[in-house]
Amino acid sequence: MNIIRTLFVAASACVAAGAQAVLIPDDLIGNEHLCVGFDCVNGESFVQSGGLRPDIPVKLKENNLRLTFTDTTASESTYQWATAFTQTNGYYMVGGLGKAWAFEANESGNGGVSQMVIGRFPTLAPRVLSDGTAKDYACSFGAMAVELEDPVPAGQPATSSQLDQVTYQATGEERCLTIEEQFARNNSGAFYAEPVIRLLPKSLVDVSGGGDPVYEEAPSAVLLGIGSTEVAGAVSVGAEGKLQRLSMLAEAVNELEVVTRDQLAGLPFAAQKAALVTIAADITALEARVAALEVEESGSSKGGPFGLAFFSALLFMLAALRRRVLA
Repeated sequence: MNIIRTLFVAASACVAAGAQAVLIPDDLIGNEHLCVGFDCVNGESFVQSGGLRPDIPVKLKENNLRLTFTDTTASESTYQWATAFTQTNGYYMVGGLGKAWAFEANESGNGGVSQMVIGRFPTLAPRVLSDGTAKDYACSFGAMAVELEDPVPAGQPATSSQLDQVTYQATGEERCLTIEEQFARNNSGAFYAEPVIRLLPKSLVDVSGGGDPVYEEAPSAVLLGIGSTEVAGAVSVGAEGKLQRLSMLAEAVNELEVVTRDQLAGLPFAAQKAALVTIAADITALEARVAALEVEESGSSKGGPFGLAFFSALLFMLAALRRRVLA
């Protein structure tokens, strides 16, 4: 069936049913384009820059850009993880992972990191707990939240600066939403995915700290593996205390390529080491002989020119051997 007709029928059903989800028990086939997200508009353009490349068939357009793949046959296991955003704000997640994977483009929070992430995604909302440094707030109606002096204790639900409007309207109690509640009520799970691959493009970052912006270029970075540390301008495959190996690499050919262990083992290190041991022994023997000659020259007048020539030759040989060792 044509996608326009199908979507029109689905939209009509949504309006009639009070904007509820509609299950279409049939194939959905489209010959044109599709835009999904709160920021899609009537007359949405699907033409790429300059119009020289093919149109965009599917577009996601809002502040939460992600695709999730859920395997209904896989079992979840309880796991603890954090992202760059949650670590900065002092909290982490505890929940079930294993059933789903997610593609995420950028963090949805204001000022969040520009990145592409492939990560594991929980099918149920995890708990969001403080690591002992998360800020704590006091919320009141009609006023901005006040940051408290002490942070949220470690292991306790992390607190947001948003008033719990539902509870306030029902009971009059003034309390802040937890981060977990805030995510649930704002329908935002952007920080739930555990990154396995993170791609951070080169970008301009405002380092002014306020006032007129001052931009500096932040180099790109690639992070491979869970918990890898971001290193500007580099590919990171681990973290301090959590090192990982690169395996199945081809041997290096060009100057700036990685050398494998087999290549290092094939270098003549053993022969060079044996030669250095021999040279070191020769130097020790020559130094002993020079010392003896110095004693002879100082205690005897019979050395003559031959003694001086032999002494000079030994010094020359000693200098040459030292150059060989240093080379």
